[in-house]
Amino acid sequence: MRDTSEELDPLVAAAEAAMLRSLVDPGHAMHAGRVVLAAARRTGSPEAAAIALRAMALAARELGDLEAAERHLRQAIATPGVPRERVAQARLSLVTVRTERGHPVQALRVAALAWAYLSALDRAKLDTQRAVALAYLGRHQEAVAACDRAVRALAAAPGTLDNRRFLAGGLLNRGLVHSYRGDWDAAMRDLTACLQISQHAGLLHLARLSAANLPFLAVRRGDIAGAFHHYREAEDTLFGYPERLATMRADFAGALLAAHLPGEARAMLDLAVPDLEACGARVALSEARLKLAQVELLTGDPHRARQVAEQAAGELAAQDRTSWLPLAGEVVLRSRLALEPVTPALVAELIAGADALEGGGAHLAEAAALRLVAAEAALAVDDHPAASAQLARLTRHAEREEPGDRSAPAGARLTSLGSEPQARQLARASQIPAPVRQHALALEAALQEDVPGAFLAVRDGLAEVSEQVETFADPSVRAHVARAGERLAAFGLGLAVRSGGPCDVFEWAERWRAVTAPAHACALVDAERMRGELG
Repeated sequence: MRDTSEELDPLVAAAEAAMLRSLVDPGHAMHAGRVVLAAARRTGSPEAAAIALRAMALAARELGDLEAAERHLRQAIATPGVPRERVAQARLSLVTVRTERGHPVQALRVAALAWAYLSALDRAKLDTQRAVALAYLGRHQEAVAACDRAVRALAAAPGTLDNRRFLAGGLLNRGLVHSYRGDWDAAMRDLTACLQISQHAGLLHLARLSAANLPFLAVRRGDIAGAFHHYREAEDTLFGYPERLATMRADFAGALLAAHLPGEARAMLDLAVPDLEACGARVALSEARLKLAQVELLTGDPHRARQVAEQAAGELAAQDRTSWLPLAGEVVLRSRLALEPVTPALVAELIAGADALEGGGAHLAEAAALRLVAAEAALAVDDHPAASAQLARLTRHAEREEPGDRSAPAGARLTSLGSEPQARQLARASQIPAPVRQHALALEAALQEDVPGAFLAVRDGLAEVSEQVETFADPSVRAHVARAGERLAAFGLGLAVRSGGPCDVFEWAERWRAVTAPAHACALVDAERMRGELG
């Protein structure tokens, strides 16, 4: 038996206590870790020194200093005479830090080095950390499998504070991956369980993290009003934790973009990006830059949008996060479309960009929107076969509604499919936003000179946008959510100008105004009732 075991060396016990304290009071844990480290070096206790350094690293991470966290962990690993299990535990903690600093592939290599020297329970804890790296690399199925293994093992383990911490962390990570995959119910179950375990165990930092991820999850579920509510609640709890707060602000910027509030999103990113840079949180920083590029494009600066998107793409590529590159590529392509004349070559690149977004399965809504843009660009260069092919990919599973059939909006009905491959296609098709699908249906009808069918498709799409607007109580949110139908309403107005009479033009001008004038956004007015009231 080693004379530095926890039973014989009070410094080891003190170092372990400091490590656990880092979960509750990182400032106090940092001080305690320094005291134990100094004593361990004086008395020649390498095991206590390594644990104290790990405690300091965990505290530094909670306080947002990722560079210091990595430095402390590397010092622990390099300390001579440290038992191999303690070195492996330091590597376990290094996995997440390397991931957050922008090196998820290296983090997985660190995990592989640690694996052989860890106990079965510590391997479960390592799986919770590996899952973070796997998720950032877009390997969502592997990330969920790692969390599944970890949660099973940790749920059956003794209820120590450290075991509860990793169990809650595993549930948190799995919940986030579920949300990326669109499994909202599973995501909410895991986040709720994480919150309950954290609060019961007194792990306030994990409770804060659970709450901080609720705005993100609300965005992924399309609940913009809920995202605003959760953000206001979580912001107050994260002051003093700059990296956590900045990451949440960057996530919330995504909610603001989804609510068609790019100006407010810019304000949030202006707060988040400097803090992420200062903390060295490169993974979150590259995502924030990508959102900033989208903001620049939406606010009318395609030159700047392209520059920021290319910078984000370079950072993502350096992090081996290839599944994110199509999103940056989309901003670059849209910027070029705003800056350059449409050519057959650019049309081909737009189609390839839509294919790349669709390929991973995580960006189907973005792929559909870009595919519609590609179809319109193809029409601009008179390439009708290419345009028709892209439109068909957006509408292939939508039932065409006959004029007068108002049983359900066309965008809400998809043809039922029998075989499993077809069912998967239907599931992917269901993620195409209704305004995009209806715009594609309207374009198809217009190309076939079916003007009534085109108008019907546009009306159905705007009706769905109107229904979504009515779900929000906040007038400012309602106003901007209405803008989801702006392009569709503009298409309807153009169609009316080309094909309709004065009454049609008036009706569609009013529809267009309703979704482009935020101060007056509201549910669509029944045109027939308006005509009757006007006499």
